[in-house]
Amino acid sequence: MNDRVRKYLYQAARYFFGDFNGVQVFLYPGLLFYLIDRESLLQVITRLFLINVHYFPISIFFMLMIYVGFIILKKYTMYFTDNVRRSNTDRELFKAFIIDLHEKLLVVVVIFMLAYVFAAFMKYFYGFRVPMKMIFPMATRVICIFLIVYYYLAHVWTEPIRLCGHNLKYSRLRLMVFIRRNPFSFIRFSIVLTLMIMISSKLYYGIVQYVLHPILTDLSGGRESAFTFILIPLEGSSALVYNVLVISAAFIISNLFFAPLVYGVNLFAHQYHPLNMRYQPHA
Repeated sequence: MNDRVRKYLYQAARYFFGDFNGVQVFLYPGLLFYLIDRESLLQVITRLFLINVHYFPISIFFMLMIYVGFIILKKYTMYFTDNVRRSNTDRELFKAFIIDLHEKLLVVVVIFMLAYVFAAFMKYFYGFRVPMKMIFPMATRVICIFLIVYYYLAHVWTEPIRLCGHNLKYSRLRLMVFIRRNPFSFIRFSIVLTLMIMISSKLYYGIVQYVLHPILTDLSGGRESAFTFILIPLEGSSALVYNVLVISAAFIISNLFFAPLVYGVNLFAHQYHPLNMRYQPHA
């Protein structure tokens, strides 16, 4: 592949999926309601749980597959940047990360399955209903948010060391030394970044709700569906694939508008990073 094309693809991937971009949708799922026609979404969800129940497992599989691809692509933009030399050690660590991610997700899936069996057992033998329909979505959101924030913080903390030409393994070792010597500085900066992620997501939700959505509604003559995707009824596997792709497209568009706020948080992180005075990038 041409180097220029590869560079453009990398920049596009980092803009749409890099850093903590994407977390806003898991913090505020209602953001997708401004991009997907609500009536069609309600119809698909209702049919999925009442009529097309047999499509539910494959729907979960498709969404999990897309999320795994999203995390891998996000991590790739963190491991290999234009300003960091690509070492064999980093490549091996990236491969190990992919395997480790699948292992962790397998454990999560098994736990969810056991929880479902436990809920069915309690309902059948004791008549006690465990609110799994509320627990499962909440637990899924928490896991997705945690992974995005965790990987972003890990990237921010090791980036100054890596910009000096060190590989990721060495950067992690140096970071552990810093944490042991400066635990409060590490905790304080991590908390500040986490709060900024939450605040920027809330700010973006407000912008969409009170600025972008009214403007687009006025431009469409008061018709909300003019700038929204429409899902189609689940009448076959092709309809399921189409709806999954539509939801993915809405997710990408949300990331497109959220990217400037991500850039602002990154500027703050680079400006006030505790390791900036200790590690200066090579010219």
